[in-house]
Amino acid sequence: MKDLHQAGLHVDIYRPCFIEGFLKNRQLSARLGACLSGLIDQEMGVPEGSVLSVTLFALKINSIVKTIFLVSNVRFMWMIF
Repeated sequence: MKDLHQAGLHVDIYRPCFIEGFLKNRQLSARLGACLSGLIDQEMGVPEGSVLSVTLFALKINSIVKTIFLVSNVRFMWMIF
């Protein structure tokens, strides 16, 4: 939700939101041949196959890249002195 806010998408964090509902209570299973696993709770990441997933992933990657750049820039500046 923090990444959405920083991207200019202001969401009221005190009310249930469709994005939170999209990300919470997700389960998955895996199939190998005729064998199907039991359901597993998906605690991290975004579900595959929707436009919203791609958008949320891009927002998160953008914030990670910015953080890496800031940290590496600070380390580089520290090494100069």
